[in-house]
Amino acid sequence: MGLNMSRFLRKLSIYLLPFLLVLLVPAVVLVATGEFTSVSHVIELQGKSEIPVLFGRAYSDPTAYYKLESVLSRRPDVLVLGTSRVLAVRSTFFRPDISFFNAGNGVTRLRHFRLFLQRIPRGAEPRLILLGLDQYLFNACFDQLLPDGMESAWASDDTGEGIFVSSWSKVYRDYWERKFLLSDLMVETGERRIGLNAVVHANAFRSDGSYTWADYVADPWNPNNADYEFRNTFDRIHKGDRRFEYGEHVSEKALLELEALLRECSVRGIYVTAFLPPFAHAVFEKMRSMPMQYGYLRELEPSLRPIFTKSGFSLHDFSDLARLGASDKETIDGFHGSEKAYLRLFLEMIEADPQLKVLARDTTYLQARLDVAVNDHVVFRFDEK
Repeated sequence: MGLNMSRFLRKLSIYLLPFLLVLLVPAVVLVATGEFTSVSHVIELQGKSEIPVLFGRAYSDPTAYYKLESVLSRRPDVLVLGTSRVLAVRSTFFRPDISFFNAGNGVTRLRHFRLFLQRIPRGAEPRLILLGLDQYLFNACFDQLLPDGMESAWASDDTGEGIFVSSWSKVYRDYWERKFLLSDLMVETGERRIGLNAVVHANAFRSDGSYTWADYVADPWNPNNADYEFRNTFDRIHKGDRRFEYGEHVSEKALLELEALLRECSVRGIYVTAFLPPFAHAVFEKMRSMPMQYGYLRELEPSLRPIFTKSGFSLHDFSDLARLGASDKETIDGFHGSEKAYLRLFLEMIEADPQLKVLARDTTYLQARLDVAVNDHVVFRFDEK
């Protein structure tokens, strides 16, 4: 019986060997790039490492969990809260002695903001929230403030087993499509990179929670870029979808939700500086030329202003990038401004908001860095804190 079993196992191993070899390659890639590294370990490294730690997985998206857990771990004085359109705000905008974290993309709908805040324990609140309010969050055709499962996304990280099962074949596909080369996995850099996106492209979250978009910044005028000359954004406008849904009026339900959020901040002693993020000027002008489709944009600032005045908080409207004296070159795409554009709007905010200004770096210093910016996208070095 023992001999027969031994023969069976040998035959089985020979039969399985090709399958094991097929799985070995993606396993090596996923391990070598840190795709299996837990969010808790990333947070620990980003909090204590002397060198920059970039976090960018390619085959799972733990962003919501990563952002909330980072806030709970760090308890920052300044919290940036919003969608991906706030991710260009960096710790370098603030005084070095102020603890900072950018929780951008930890929320994606208006109802998430208050739920995110409620997960921060009493006594651990930030002194100030820099709040990015995307215009389309107030368009009921985009955001109806319905349950969407975000609570589960905040609750846990993906397991290594789950990542492997769902992605091993995608590793082969991406390799054959030359999205990465095996040689990319061995490149030495001056920072620690975790996740294939971080390793290959440096598209990743920095230790302060901001995002790099390094792959795009390295070649912004490449016609192969997804939103070259804003073609993708204009397609969204043409179709009225993917955040550019048509809407005639501002959502009253959204205004009530904003009031509830600001009330909670006031009760918990958190000061709020809010802003409407910039669209590229060409994009904003296109939407303004369609008043029947985008009527809610005309109503938005006048609808929000009284709510902020009543709350004692500040609101800044940067919907049109040109209002900052920036050209459309200072963008990542039609509705994401670059670090340089966001430093421009930050400088304008701190001049109008004393409570924000007291936490910010010296205006003269920030303006001097803006004046000598490396290009239309980068102001501070990759590793500056």
